[in-house]
Amino acid sequence: EICHKVVRYLLKFKVFKFLQSKEDNIDLFIEEYTESIKFFMKNKKLLITTVTLTIIQISFYFSVAYWIYRAFNLNGHSFIYLMTLQVYLYMAISPIPTPGNIGANELAFFAIFKRVFPQTLLGYAVFLYGGFMYYLILILCGIFTIYSHYRMDKKMESSKTSLKTM
Repeated sequence: EICHKVVRYLLKFKVFKFLQSKEDNIDLFIEEYTESIKFFMKNKKLLITTVTLTIIQISFYFSVAYWIYRAFNLNGHSFIYLMTLQVYLYMAISPIPTPGNIGANELAFFAIFKRVFPQTLLGYAVFLYGGFMYYLILILCGIFTIYSHYRMDKKMESSKTSLKTM
């Protein structure tokens, strides 16, 4: 209801007239979101598992710079410091609409981490960072997608077989 009041108020301004056609989509989004919340409230174990896995995933994602730093046998900066720099990097780059933020990501890494890595290692660090943040994730997601597709095919095959035997 609050959302409808906000949308109706914004419709008074010409800039937001496009929202009139989006009202049904907004309602659908709110309905789906509400259903998701209800689902998680009924399945608290799944909620805890999902939150835990998300925290682990984000921690790994934002620790890449630290592991590159340590791979060069450097130890002048803490894990938290390097993780914080990588979070800043992410916040600076994520609004830029380029596929995988290629180029912008590396340029920002260079600018942010030039005081962390020695000049002689910075280029290598940028190269490794780009490889981990884009290509490694792309390869791992591809492998996971192929594996999931294979498992789905197996499940569908077994369900067809069990239906035929009935």
